[in-house]
Amino acid sequence: DLITSIKENDHFVGFGVATGRTIDSALEVLKKHDIPVPDTFITSVGAEIYYGGRKHFDKGWAAHIRPKWDKEKIKNLLSQIPFLEPQEPETEREFKISYFMDPQPDYIAKVREILSSHQCSYNLIYSHESYLDVLPATGKLFCQIVPYLVCLLPKRTHG
Repeated sequence: DLITSIKENDHFVGFGVATGRTIDSALEVLKKHDIPVPDTFITSVGAEIYYGGRKHFDKGWAAHIRPKWDKEKIKNLLSQIPFLEPQEPETEREFKISYFMDPQPDYIAKVREILSSHQCSYNLIYSHESYLDVLPATGKLFCQIVPYLVCLLPKRTHG
């Protein structure tokens, strides 16, 4: 199976995981299912990248998505929307704001209208008909191509 192949070929095959979860939550799930720690972790819907588990945070990616990201402005604007409920504090990251939201057809449009009318730079990810994540606009392309990138990442060693 896949897990056995990953373990047996660890010395020359890189293993990467992309997830909407935080790094700690993802590591917990992998441990529970006896899945090896990935060489590359793309977490929080593409807002964070780690190498070697949580050992090496990709500061370059953070610097790339930081420009024009005004987290506090976005949080203040969205705090006044009654159909958005903030998720647990531990799901929030420097470059990710997370809400619970019911699947109503006009809700996404209303969020976009508010953020755009205040010149916010953002990307919305709505998943599982209940989770709304707000991310920097510069992370959008990355979020779209991440499933393909993970397959192409070379084995990376750290010393």
